[in-house]
Amino acid sequence: MDKQISVSIIVPVYNVEKYLDNCIESLVKQTKSAVQIILVDDGSMDSSLSIANKWADHYQCIKVLTQKNQGAPAARNYGFSICDSDYVMFFDSDDVLRSDALEKLVLASENGTADIVFGIRKYDLDSDDEEVRKKYSLDNSIISYTSEIASQIFDEDPLPGNKLYRRDFLNENGILFSKLAIGQDLNFYIKSLFLAKKVIFINSIVMDYRVVEGSISRVFKLDKLMAIKESEDDAYQFVKSMLPADDQIERVFNSSRVINYSVQAEKLKKSILEDSKVFGELQIDKATRQKVFDNISKPVYKDPETGMLFTAIQKYE
Repeated sequence: MDKQISVSIIVPVYNVEKYLDNCIESLVKQTKSAVQIILVDDGSMDSSLSIANKWADHYQCIKVLTQKNQGAPAARNYGFSICDSDYVMFFDSDDVLRSDALEKLVLASENGTADIVFGIRKYDLDSDDEEVRKKYSLDNSIISYTSEIASQIFDEDPLPGNKLYRRDFLNENGILFSKLAIGQDLNFYIKSLFLAKKVIFINSIVMDYRVVEGSISRVFKLDKLMAIKESEDDAYQFVKSMLPADDQIERVFNSSRVINYSVQAEKLKKSILEDSKVFGELQIDKATRQKVFDNISKPVYKDPETGMLFTAIQKYE
């Protein structure tokens, strides 16, 4: 590699005293050098801030910021506003980063020219690593051109902890985390995919994801579909304002809606959905609604318009 590429890891912190030590330990033990860790306490009411300060006292690479409780999107944006690294990673405070994750991701960045570099996020901590890797269709791929990027990797995990984003790419395109009730990660991922010129995927597990029961991502209500629609509509308007008109963009967004609605609909009985007014409120056409119903309980779904293979129902269970 021709130059030392720096990375900032931004971690929103809110009432995670149970997990925070574990998370920070995984960040400071990275095999890659030139790493800055920015912990943004979002008005925690437990000992999280004390834990963060304790680590900062022992590691010069850690900076602790505080703000009144505004949510993870605001905390991430605050951390991003002060970093000056080549790449940035937005990491959750209850997850664990593999020790060689940053080294592998940076090595794959083609000397810092990739806009996004991402690896695999492991959900089931008891599963075999090799079996997890086999589930991913991409294999150390370099993908270029806006619509092609979206159509090939829209089904990959939108959560940010397994990805590096080039800081200048985000700044040049004005991409930040939107203040949304649900779907902030999906919104950020969609915007980034459509505007990226080069996305690199590595077929390596880079992080271990902790499932916290009772968290907002694990609780389903019918109005969650409305929140997801709001997230996608916001991203769609952003992308339309930044790119020339492209029929492929509309097709990819429609496919994305199908899979994201299906992921949530899978958690309900069909009878509940059929009796509800949720699809009318979503203002989606009958064809899209039928796709959602056809998709429920299927392990793999192929969208006939884009040819995209969706396996997200399996991934998100």
